[in-house]
Amino acid sequence: MLRYLARKVVVYLLTFFVAVTIDWAIPRFMPGDPVEGLLSRMQAQPAAEKALSGYYTNAFGFDVPIWKQYLNFWAALLHGDLGRSVQNFPTSVSELILGALPYTLALLVPAILLSFWAGNKVGAMAAYNVGDQFKATEPVSFSKIGQPRASSVASSRLLAVTSRYPPTRSLASA
Repeated sequence: MLRYLARKVVVYLLTFFVAVTIDWAIPRFMPGDPVEGLLSRMQAQPAAEKALSGYYTNAFGFDVPIWKQYLNFWAALLHGDLGRSVQNFPTSVSELILGALPYTLALLVPAILLSFWAGNKVGAMAAYNVGDQFKATEPVSFSKIGQPRASSVASSRLLAVTSRYPPTRSLASA
């Protein structure tokens, strides 16, 4: 059991490391300069643009080598600092996340509760009708409610061809 847990922890840590590395690499290897994009939105005077460019390059840490940027990113992340937003400078990324959190929870909580309820309902119906092969395929047809007509017919035909038990009724006549 301890070996299983140790393996899981190693996999989770490796996944975290890879995900954070990809999160760091994507903005740095995208085409274009984020500082130039920020300055173009500001429409600054040409004389001030050079000073602002140096300031923003230093503020975002783009003035150090790429390997040092990577190590600085990990050091800040391990201290809980997610950095400053390039899009909404000087707002911190943590503030932006906390601002969006209520809306995220307002969408996420009802979706989880609805999927829990629907999944248990359909699962209970499938388990209750386990002896009746035709009724056991009915939960599959519930997933076709929101699909367009052509794909419903196509998926019904595919189910009829690949399954020993065809659907209980034709969707083409519906």
